[in-house]
Amino acid sequence: KCLHGFGKGRRLVAVALGAHETNKAYSAELYAEALAEIAAKYPVGFILLGGPADQSAGNLIVGKLPEGMAMDLSGKTSLRESAAVLARTSVYIGNDTGLTHMAAALKRVILEINREAEDCPKTMISLYARFFPWQTPAIVLRPQKAAGNCASVISQGGCVAGEPHCIKKILPDDIMAAYINLQIVLYKTDSHYYWR
Repeated sequence: KCLHGFGKGRRLVAVALGAHETNKAYSAELYAEALAEIAAKYPVGFILLGGPADQSAGNLIVGKLPEGMAMDLSGKTSLRESAAVLARTSVYIGNDTGLTHMAAALKRVILEINREAEDCPKTMISLYARFFPWQTPAIVLRPQKAAGNCASVISQGGCVAGEPHCIKKILPDDIMAAYINLQIVLYKTDSHYYWR
């Protein structure tokens, strides 16, 4: 019910803000910049998802976007309710989290922001290699190179910092470029999801 009337005439985009590990979480400031770029070019409505710890990030993003462009549901939905919200969207933008794979199971178009740098070895412990969004159109953005001492460490997930670190090398312009690249897939799904 909370989505009733939101985003009419616009493509609904779910944005997952948090992550279980802090170094997997993209910065709220950078998210706000990327989403503003997307909103300036495309008719979209953003639905922000996350847990109670993500509410300050949600508030920041809503405050930086034009009024009515985003609905912040962070900390306000259960896992089941988050799945219902994802079912109303056509695109998922977010960190490598359980919501990514829930969106993939719902066959949503995925734009994932991943901490594991492209120069990390693809071994059996690579989370990127093992948990790529399954059987749905997806672009996974990763830093080109690991930052600082992460470059010398081969670990599960690449980045070993206790805070957002390698993931900060992904720029809002990278997210915008990936969203543009997804347009051909989105064009094919528009008749099913778009004008609600």
